[in-house]
Amino acid sequence: MSRGRIVGVDAARGFAVLGMIGAHLVLVDSFDWARPDTWFDLVNGRSAILFGVMAGISLSLVSERGRQAGGVELLRVRLSILVRALAIFVIGTLLEAIGTNFPIILGTYAVVFVAGAWLISLRPRTLVIAASATALLAPPLVLLARLLFPAEDSDTFLVETELIYVLFFSDFAPVLWVAFLMVGIVVGRLDLGSTAVQVRLGLVGAGLMILGYGLGELGNQFVPLDREGDSWERDREYDSWETLLLQFPHSATTSEAVGSAGYALVVLALCLAACSTRIGRVLLYPLAAVGALALTAYAGHFVGIALLGSYAEYSTEYTVFLQFLVVTVIFCVVWRAILGTGPLERIVAGLARRAARIPGSSKPAPESASAVAPSN
Repeated sequence: MSRGRIVGVDAARGFAVLGMIGAHLVLVDSFDWARPDTWFDLVNGRSAILFGVMAGISLSLVSERGRQAGGVELLRVRLSILVRALAIFVIGTLLEAIGTNFPIILGTYAVVFVAGAWLISLRPRTLVIAASATALLAPPLVLLARLLFPAEDSDTFLVETELIYVLFFSDFAPVLWVAFLMVGIVVGRLDLGSTAVQVRLGLVGAGLMILGYGLGELGNQFVPLDREGDSWERDREYDSWETLLLQFPHSATTSEAVGSAGYALVVLALCLAACSTRIGRVLLYPLAAVGALALTAYAGHFVGIALLGSYAEYSTEYTVFLQFLVVTVIFCVVWRAILGTGPLERIVAGLARRAARIPGSSKPAPESASAVAPSN
């Protein structure tokens, strides 16, 4: 199949972006199958992990030529990825500066992209083993760091060092999130247009969801959790090893990592299957347009929240989210139809192309239609 843009991947990425916007604007009770009014809680945590897996897929696709050629071509691709990482980090830092009080994932993306520049050359089996090991070992490592160096202890070197803070203390700890990138790199090497592959992705994803969320629910039953009204308290303290048994959005536990990685694979499989038909591609085009302008849409919603102030506060009402959703989708569809690559994507892709011009290689650097997740 063509390794150009894959509409199903764009649609899944767009779903992740809109999910993260919803997670920042809508306050909802913890997910309960028996209560449809809580189903929107599925976007919390899971959307960000879906975004991480999509980034791995895009890295895999954009690096395919360089990985197969090796030598200078592989070096060019790696330089391109490293420049993207730096640009994403700068954009994330600027978004942090506007002070929306929401966690911003771009710092984590920058760090895992640096790792991804080398991970792209590993074999699929090695990546699967490494991702599994990371899902098992990273959560206790993150917890150990948080127990040894409490965030409120500003005198410690650890919390005053920005990179180390990002690695262990952010809501998206890269020492764990690199596992989602590795999953995406493996998936990106598959024939995503194959119905059999789509079915297998869906089945594997469903199995991981049952395993991860099932273990997490068992842990939640055995470890007492504080409640705030009818919903789980969002901001938990990592004050004991029992935390590793729990499963909730942004818990950085093995059960959440496994279950949410499975969720990402199921969403991707559904989007790929839907986009395998002409009518499906037409219906999901707005979602795919958001996915193609992922960085612009993601950054734009933070700017919107900052400009609107109290109007865009976290709320149990869906009104503001629906307004953000409509504006985001319309903007992305119109821009995509008229100008193609998004504004931030265009800047990052241009920087990456310039950096990857190595003497001895006459081929242009890989194109990218999305700076957060390179072109697919």
